[in-house]
Amino acid sequence: MAEQTQTQTQDSNYEDELLSFLEDGGTMGMLRNIPDDAIEQMYAVAFNYYESAKYDESHKIFQLLCTLDHYQVRFFMGLGACRQEMKQYELAVDAYSFATLIDVNEPRAPFHAGECHLALGNMEAAESGFYTASHLAKKQPAYSELAQRASAMLEEITKQGVT
Repeated sequence: MAEQTQTQTQDSNYEDELLSFLEDGGTMGMLRNIPDDAIEQMYAVAFNYYESAKYDESHKIFQLLCTLDHYQVRFFMGLGACRQEMKQYELAVDAYSFATLIDVNEPRAPFHAGECHLALGNMEAAESGFYTASHLAKKQPAYSELAQRASAMLEEITKQGVT
């Protein structure tokens, strides 16, 4: 009985230390001492698989990358893109939502979430995604094309009077 209590206390201490580490900005990649260049190589492989339409393979690597470093928007964008291509729209929206939590000024995440909501027939959520993407992209010259696309999608949904 005393052994079980000691084990529970050790487990609790370990959990507290892990939570503290993560709350202080640590990542699982840091915890496992995975070098940044190894993470970059994994990202390159995942990206190349995605570009080659090997979405399942790419998806697995992006999932790992999101676990190893949950602060990288591009990992969650890649994960969302794979899920979107595999028609796993709700899961894609989840990934895009994480990307938005990491960087609230990233206009691609709400745009692609809007596309997923559109595919799911959720017009109100699609409208919200395109509106947000348009609003964010207009503030950033690098995203002028995305701003136009988001505005066009928003206009189309509004024309249809679906919302």
